Amino acid sequence: MIRRFRPEDAEETSRMIAAALRETNGPDYPAEEIEALAAFYSPAGVLRRAGESHMYVACEDGAVSGCNGSERESCIMSLFVLPGCQGRGVGRKILGTLEVDEIFLRAERVELGSSITAHGF
Repeated sequence: MIRRFRPEDAEETSRMIAAALRETNGPDYPAEEIEALAAFYSPAGVLRRAGESHMYVACEDGAVSGCNGSERESCIMSLFVLPGCQGRGVGRKILGTLEVDEIFLRAERVELGSSITAHGF
């Protein structure tokens, strides 16, 4: 299930992002860079990002398995999927949800950056 982020999701979303960064992106980036990003996506950081964007979470069995942030500029700034849920269509479902979001629909241009690890996605 894909739904809008709620403030009570911040702690779990932060843990999911940290796991994705460490397990999935860790082999491609220096440890200090991964840890700086994990700190940036602390629960407070997630709440800050959600407050300035349309953020969605993917939930499986009641647990957050993925998230994104699409900012005012119609730029998808981040999309994370829990390592154990990667390769199962969670990221595609989040992107599908974003494609009907009002910010996406009004955009003249949509930008999505990618880590080295997710370049193929």
